[in-house]
Amino acid sequence: MNTWQLIRKWRRNLFFDEIETGFALEDLREQGNWTLILVIPLGIIYVVVTIISLIITNRRCPDSVYIGWLAYGRSLVIDSQNNYFFVDIWGRRINGQVFTEAYAFTQGFAWVRDKDGRYYHIQPNGQPAYQGTFIWVNSFSDGRCLVKDDDGLCYHIDGNGQAIYSERYPDGSSFSEGFAWMKVSQEGEDKQYIVIDSNGRPVRPEIFRFHTDFCGGRCGPVTVDGRKDDLIITPEGKIEFVPRQW
Repeated sequence: MNTWQLIRKWRRNLFFDEIETGFALEDLREQGNWTLILVIPLGIIYVVVTIISLIITNRRCPDSVYIGWLAYGRSLVIDSQNNYFFVDIWGRRINGQVFTEAYAFTQGFAWVRDKDGRYYHIQPNGQPAYQGTFIWVNSFSDGRCLVKDDDGLCYHIDGNGQAIYSERYPDGSSFSEGFAWMKVSQEGEDKQYIVIDSNGRPVRPEIFRFHTDFCGGRCGPVTVDGRKDDLIITPEGKIEFVPRQW
């Protein structure tokens, strides 16, 4: 693989990281310049270490077609045979494991799919995070993860694989800033959602037809009773309606 191909492989994952970094820098600016002075050098060190690890991994895995950024000391690699596996900072494969699909580590866990088409999460040491598998899982967010069980219904689990509430839903979203959207029914194209807190309790009595995830304490637009408004998280942790700003 020539230098240009290596750079392209590196940038495949960088595009998404740039988006997340942009939001992170905006948050840091709000904390003051001292925070930026402390954090930016660490970010530079992370980038340098990641690039060095990428070069080493590329040499150890010459048939790779994708190498992801380091997360929890692990990089996701996809080879030319469409095998997925994780390597450490030195490009060494973790436990010799190979998966049919996988995603980078987030909040200490990475989801993987085995040869039987079952999904579960692993820890950075390559060991399963819990017993059991699912027909689908998402990445962890806010210490919770959306999964789909054999009956086709969804719910959230914690890091031990335990359900955090007893209800089951046709579909749902990951948690964002302590809240998640769960689909309660669908008639044709009319999808109906509720919003729940981190314990699975509904926090609003309304049924929503459209929603977006919370970002910066705000969510919108949401559609309920034929109108579009925003939702905000109050200092008390409650969800309230506010008029749309645009």
